[in-house]
Amino acid sequence: MRLVCPHCAAAYEVPPSTLGPRRRLRCARCGREWVVPGEPPRAAEAPGVPSEDAPEAAVPRASPPGTTAA
Repeated sequence: MRLVCPHCAAAYEVPPSTLGPRRRLRCARCGREWVVPGEPPRAAEAPGVPSEDAPEAAVPRASPPGTTAA
């Protein structure tokens, strides 16, 4: 995994297994710290994205002409 310091652009090659879900790193070049976020959720696990097994959402139907919605 290639990580780049957002302050000085120093690049590091880090094995993903050494990083947890959120990890604070210190740049060897500029000495500043930053947090490297974990990997984004996969598409099947992303919030708001239904899985293939999820039932389809019901689509609201329009009221017939001449009626009012309650």
